Amino acid sequence: MKKLSLIVLLVAFQMNAKASIVYASDFGWNADDATSAFQDAIKSTADTIIVSKQAGDWIVGPNLFFDLHDKTIIFQPGVVLKSKADAFPGVNDCLMKFLWSDNIKIFGYGAVFQMNKAEYAKMDGEWRHSISINNSTNISVYGLTLIESGGDGIYIAGDTGYGDQPYSENIILKDVWCDNQYRQGISICSAQHVLVQNCWFTNTKGTLPMSGVDIEPYLDYQRIVDVIFEKCRFTGNYGNGIQLALENLTTASTPVDITFRDCYSSGNHDISNPYASTEIIVAAPSAIEPVTGNVKFERCFVENSNWRAVYVRKSVKSFFASFDDCVFLNVSRYSADPDNTPIWIEVSDFGNPCPRFGGVDFNNCLISYTTKLFLMGSRGNISTCPGMGNVRLNNLTVINKDTTVTINVTKGGGSPDTTCIFDYHKFKRTPGTSLSFTAGNSITECTGENSILESTRTADTTNFPVAVSYKVEGTALQGEDYSRMNGFIIIPAGMLSARDTIFVLKDEVPEESKNMLLTLNASALFTTTSLPQNITVLDCFTGFDKLKQDRSFTVFPNPASEFVEIKLSDDYTGSIQIMNEMGQVVLSQKGQGRDTRIRTHDLAKGIYFVFIQTGEKSRQQRICRFVKM
Repeated sequence: MKKLSLIVLLVAFQMNAKASIVYASDFGWNADDATSAFQDAIKSTADTIIVSKQAGDWIVGPNLFFDLHDKTIIFQPGVVLKSKADAFPGVNDCLMKFLWSDNIKIFGYGAVFQMNKAEYAKMDGEWRHSISINNSTNISVYGLTLIESGGDGIYIAGDTGYGDQPYSENIILKDVWCDNQYRQGISICSAQHVLVQNCWFTNTKGTLPMSGVDIEPYLDYQRIVDVIFEKCRFTGNYGNGIQLALENLTTASTPVDITFRDCYSSGNHDISNPYASTEIIVAAPSAIEPVTGNVKFERCFVENSNWRAVYVRKSVKSFFASFDDCVFLNVSRYSADPDNTPIWIEVSDFGNPCPRFGGVDFNNCLISYTTKLFLMGSRGNISTCPGMGNVRLNNLTVINKDTTVTINVTKGGGSPDTTCIFDYHKFKRTPGTSLSFTAGNSITECTGENSILESTRTADTTNFPVAVSYKVEGTALQGEDYSRMNGFIIIPAGMLSARDTIFVLKDEVPEESKNMLLTLNASALFTTTSLPQNITVLDCFTGFDKLKQDRSFTVFPNPASEFVEIKLSDDYTGSIQIMNEMGQVVLSQKGQGRDTRIRTHDLAKGIYFVFIQTGEKSRQQRICRFVKM
């Protein structure tokens, strides 16, 4: 189940019957340099471009698409779009760059964008991105794997140098994996209405900041509005997992609106990185008139980190930050630095007069760690700032075997004002909590049936959230057979259970059934007797699990509308049957030699299979599929 996702098919089905489709290879694929074929296909009058797998990779130079509109670009499974060696001399050369473009959909489940990171590391610049979106609207990217760029996996921005709209908007990124980028997994500099869902940003290493995500406008007229990260993972980056650097925005800027929901951060920041050692940084330092707005973290999970879970450096006059039902587990493991506390809040400016620092809530959160460090620390500067303000620990649960751990909020001078509340509860161990973990036993392509993953607790108290993390193994593949998963569930404070959904990804090729095995990770937060959960991934073509496609004949056009041509390698006058994905025969006629035309006008939109009846074992030997739109 790794040929084409359900979301690609849905888009194809919704297209107008008169929509034009081209294969990029028809423009002259070349094993050494396919740039012209790739660009000519996308710039053609066709509204759907299919980049199909060839004998080798799609080797291309830089690709700038200016004023491109109304395109669906499908990279088929197994396609590698690879940057040509020594062909990216410009500091802003990108694998795919969109400028002033609109209504672009890119699908790439099972496809890879690969650049030559080692080559660019010897050159100037840090902007050779895999995908760059500038001053553009309605851009969607699904399923791609992006590796080894000379900058960011994905870059989203806009400024007045490119037009009147200094931002990009209505951007969707889903099931994207950014691995081993040079600067960031993803940078957002100016955007509104952005949804990043089920994406993974990992192993960034090269040039600072080297974070999983960096939200960092560079001009005060830029904006960060309605930017949502949902069920995303940030792991193993040399910088922070999540970095919000908003110091270039001011009170004249549009208020920020950022949400991280059900996101995971672990193992980020290398000790050699000079920037703040933390998983999450929320900052607007040295801003005299800082931007206002809100930043929210909801049910986020930080675990297994040598460093702080959260680092805040901003004025109380700036945007407000809140952490709701978040869990910080096994953090601050590096004890040599006394300031390496799970939560750290510091003055926005050490050299110039500034307001009180703070403006952050921790509501119903849990911190569990083993070192003797303070659970929250701060640093002020009595000569520039009166101290902390508007910081609230509302029902914060702290698990630490050392009963002396406490907070330190006066280091460097100054005292918290009356807007600060420190309501936290210390335990040597988690109050008795037993947890069960269940999942539906199958996900099915034919019906679109998904699996519900549920975690339920019984506890002495439900005053704190519980994070339930798991690992996924098996023959089914994330991002190909099922949507990428966030690897944990948080049961919020005051609740006994929480659910997540394992979404099946539908394709057009029959395969044997596969399996997923979900195993709980050991945790000090609860006890459990739950066994690993085995989930069967059933194929869409019921009853024909072992069918394989026969390459001795083809179906054209594909996708089809009015008719299909069945082209065989030899003369054939026997029966040709067309079946739907449930195995029902919907059309049947005799072959007309090597080429047989079959009218498909009356077929409903969907996936169909062509069978050539040549013998008792015909169904195992001769099959080809097509999509009716």
